Amino acid sequence: MGSQKGFAPVIIIIVIIAVLGIGGAWFLYAKQQLFMAEKGDLENILTKKDADIEKLKNEKAKSDQELAVLKANPLVKEAELLRLKLENIETDLTAIKGKVAPLEDTMTKIRLYADVVAALDQNLAPMPPNYINWNLKMVDDRIGALNDSEVTEQWGRAKSGPGSGGDMRTYFLIISKVIGLLPY
Repeated sequence: MGSQKGFAPVIIIIVIIAVLGIGGAWFLYAKQQLFMAEKGDLENILTKKDADIEKLKNEKAKSDQELAVLKANPLVKEAELLRLKLENIETDLTAIKGKVAPLEDTMTKIRLYADVVAALDQNLAPMPPNYINWNLKMVDDRIGALNDSEVTEQWGRAKSGPGSGGDMRTYFLIISKVIGLLPY
């Protein structure tokens, strides 16, 4: 009886190992079947993709052939030349826009200086009966729009000393500012 008791744990261990082996084998078999099914699906997808690639290659060859026929047509050649010229013109236009943008800012500034000169002219033109400095507010507003401290300062001196030639100095200062803005 003693030998049967010592033999029982060995049998239990062997049964457990056998059950684990059978379970593991079944698990691996099930996984293999799953992988085989996925492999079949992937092979089908690959076959379809290969067929699509072949179809696209055939369509590309056909398109290339049609393009060659079209390029042989003189009108198509002319259209292609015009397209290339248009691309060159667009490139040139972009370069010109890059040059024009700073000039637009300069022209805006020159317009502001011209507005001041026009306001000074209106201010100096005698109104009946010889009323000088009749519109200083307009000149002040136009000079304020310049945001030019030097012109503002000169105009302040011109207003404070009428008859001192300050208006002409303001004119000359503005003209020198405009000349300084002109590109050479």
